[in-house]
Amino acid sequence: MGSFRSARACGDDPLVREFLGSGDDFRALSVLRQRELEGRGTPAGFECARLILGAYLRHGEFDLVDDWVVRMGQSYGPPLLTAGLVPRLRVEVAYLFGNAGEVQRRAAEGGLTGLERLTILSRAADRPLSFDASDASCDSPACAQLRRILDDRSSLPHKSPGLALALGVVPGLGQVYAGRPLAGLGSFLLNGFLIGTTAFAVHRREYALAVLSGGVGLAFYTGGIYAGFEAATRVNEHSAEELRARIRAVPVDLAISALAQ
Repeated sequence: MGSFRSARACGDDPLVREFLGSGDDFRALSVLRQRELEGRGTPAGFECARLILGAYLRHGEFDLVDDWVVRMGQSYGPPLLTAGLVPRLRVEVAYLFGNAGEVQRRAAEGGLTGLERLTILSRAADRPLSFDASDASCDSPACAQLRRILDDRSSLPHKSPGLALALGVVPGLGQVYAGRPLAGLGSFLLNGFLIGTTAFAVHRREYALAVLSGGVGLAFYTGGIYAGFEAATRVNEHSAEELRARIRAVPVDLAISALAQ
């Protein structure tokens, strides 16, 4: 166990430093897991566990982070890991990975207090366009910033998919409403051409051509209606993603960020 005389053994390990320096986290993790296993329960092993946690967080591996937090709680106790900290860390893990349902469930199951800002932020990020700003009622600076973000929603583009669908009865109008004027104009002209072709074929009693052009025209007509609906939906999705990114960027002090290396 001589490799673990120093609490900084893992951070000073030449192999770990070489692999981390070259961006080879996979090999670094392999070495860290071995070092942590050898020093489990010791300050040096705890230092390795923190480095492993940091690597998992950087890679955005929710299941691995969650599992590793539980393992750290099983292997390390006070004074290395504060008693009762693991349930709070698991709430923070769920928050970091955007799982609003898990944040609320874990906070409730653990009977944890002082996490209102995380539950509010996670719920707002889950449905940024419909979240009621009055529900951001905590007193922390994070909630104040969230309210300002939500107040700015009116400046973002928003379209009604239902209205786009209704306007699509007129070929291309739904797409124009959704912000795609060229596509709407193309749809209008194409549908007009196919309708004209069908009418001309019926007038000339060329029923085979009328059926063909009418069928193609119907397909393009219904497709144009759906295209307007889809375009409006995408406008809203883009606005929601922009809001979600701003909400996720609200600075919050997390214990797991301090714990990870």
